[in-house]
Amino acid sequence: MHPVSTADTAIAWNDAWSGSAPVTYPAGAILFRQDEPVRAAFHIVRGAVKTVREESDRDVITSLRLPGWLLGAAAAILRRPHVVSAVTLVESDLRAVLIGDFERMTGESSFASALQRMLAREVYDDALAVGRLGGQSPRERLAGLLSEVAVALPQAEREGCLLPPLKVLEIAQMVGITREHASRLLSELAREGAVRRRAGRLTIPSGSPLLPAARAHDLSQCRPGEINRRARPRLATAQARVAPAAMPR
Repeated sequence: MHPVSTADTAIAWNDAWSGSAPVTYPAGAILFRQDEPVRAAFHIVRGAVKTVREESDRDVITSLRLPGWLLGAAAAILRRPHVVSAVTLVESDLRAVLIGDFERMTGESSFASALQRMLAREVYDDALAVGRLGGQSPRERLAGLLSEVAVALPQAEREGCLLPPLKVLEIAQMVGITREHASRLLSELAREGAVRRRAGRLTIPSGSPLLPAARAHDLSQCRPGEINRRARPRLATAQARVAPAAMPR
């Protein structure tokens, strides 16, 4: 998962909404619901949003979206109902783009190109995620998820990175394991000092092996497109450092 937009995408978003101020939404706000017709897309300026699919009377988290993402874009392009619900995890600043404005903006070359790259990234990352299910151990997948989310968030120099308040079940769903297995792995990482809990939320301490890239560079000062280029080689190292040599798959 790489929820940060590329630099070019961020520039196109800013140009498109230079005169539109974001609105602050509280944690737990429902931006749109599954099966509803598309009325607007939402640009995440600050905060975190989860998308959830209701299947057989239970909710399954499908993605975690961070600043730079445009929620509901695929449904808006296809003019189809939303296939997921979107809920803010923390207080978030968002720009709502009404469907008529969205359709007009897709005719502008810079915006259309940025939108194409964002949607291509989503397809690309989905393919990677499927490959990881069969090619990495559960612990490696969990370490990779936590590392990538932490690197995408603003870096806190002393206290480490406070991750969005996901439930253990939601983390388990994103990694493809049971809640019990995810809880055991998180406990292992906590004993090793790679993560810790603070006020019911996961924190990655500044000295965690999950954060070598963030320690080596102040990623909060990078243009979004630079983050993955700087972080990706070190994320593999981080995962190797927290993953045992042999783990059951």
